[in-house]
Amino acid sequence: MQELIIDALRPKLEALPFVTRFGGLAQVLRTTDTGGVAKRLPITADSQPLTPDSKGGGLLYFEHQRLNTVLERTALAVDSTMLLVFWGDLTAYDDTSAAAALAQAALIAALPQGMYGHGPLFKMTHVASRIMLPQDGLFDKYTYNEAQTQYLLKPYTAFAVEVKTACNIPLTCLPQPS
Repeated sequence: MQELIIDALRPKLEALPFVTRFGGLAQVLRTTDTGGVAKRLPITADSQPLTPDSKGGGLLYFEHQRLNTVLERTALAVDSTMLLVFWGDLTAYDDTSAAAALAQAALIAALPQGMYGHGPLFKMTHVASRIMLPQDGLFDKYTYNEAQTQYLLKPYTAFAVEVKTACNIPLTCLPQPS
């Protein structure tokens, strides 16, 4: 369900000038290193790591937070909460602090206003409910090596916008029990 919501938002988000990679809905890769230490990393559906690299630019992806569904008479009502995570290099802009604030505002502004439909989803609305920064625990659930943690330092910046989405899916669009 969340993939359908992301598909609706993807064109506007990918069009933002500071987004150079769009990762979709993050999966968590769980591994153990040679020393037996458990590692957790965000990856794309096709197993690409969701971390910035030395090429610069900005990475944008979603993280699942919550998904609730309620079966109604003619539709499935969906309430979704996801984090829209930006992590990247904004040094192309003169003032990276101001650029980060403008990037946050641009992400929020890219969310469609009002109620709309996309594919099987109808009565869809989005609300940006809060902004998280790395010091708020944004990356605490993951374990990064030293090569990856350098991208948590300036000139790189990271933040997430919590996006709450409500929508409906007609029952006729859902798989029918056999």
